[in-house]
Amino acid sequence: MVEDVYIPKKPHRHTFYQVLYIQSGEGLHKIDFNDYPIRDNSMFFLAPGQVHNLNILADAKGILINFDETLFHTFLSKSDIIRNYPFFQSSGKHSYFQLSEPNENIVDALNRIRTNKETNDLVRLYLLEIFYLVNQRYKAAQDQTYSSGQKLMSEFDALVEENYDLEHYPKFYASELSVTPNYLNAVCQKMRSKKAGDIIRDRIFLETKRLLVNSKLNIAEIAYMLGYDDNSYFTKSFKKYEGLTPAEFRKQL
Repeated sequence: MVEDVYIPKKPHRHTFYQVLYIQSGEGLHKIDFNDYPIRDNSMFFLAPGQVHNLNILADAKGILINFDETLFHTFLSKSDIIRNYPFFQSSGKHSYFQLSEPNENIVDALNRIRTNKETNDLVRLYLLEIFYLVNQRYKAAQDQTYSSGQKLMSEFDALVEENYDLEHYPKFYASELSVTPNYLNAVCQKMRSKKAGDIIRDRIFLETKRLLVNSKLNIAEIAYMLGYDDNSYFTKSFKKYEGLTPAEFRKQL
């Protein structure tokens, strides 16, 4: 039950994966600086490195599961399959999942993990069952409106996730996707109402904010980690898009 779990009172990040199911309760879950409501039958999926802050009422009920990716290393031939699920991608775009009503299969698998007194193999099976069922929900919602533009955006998002700390400009991503920069920009504008460059910078500065909140690295070290040789340019760019310098952002938190 959630009330039996220690919940830190300030934003923090984990080195492990986390699944949180709220059976009943209210509150607010801030994940990567975005607010998500906590309602009955809410589910949250967190990947390592994401920053979050959970504010939940004391009488809420649910199940919290933490696990490391190594849990599946000797169990699956493709042990990195976990990070490929949309809800565990470190961009954090699909961390929140609201069940319109209790899904008996998902809830039953969660309860079996909570009460399991057998081997870790059963826990692995129950977790994979949950991931499969939730992923099917995502696919069903996506298939209703899936288009060539969405396919390109999905591939673009995956490339950005792999390369944002080294490649900062749309030209690289357009080349990798075998389209022109202008076409990529047009699709981004249509699908997200943002330019391709802004989507790349969103990911860079999301990681910047994560590091500012939960690391002791100085600004120059963070800039270098994210592919900026000029610390002054990095600071000016961050302020342009966030309204604060990195130092001011860190201080206000």
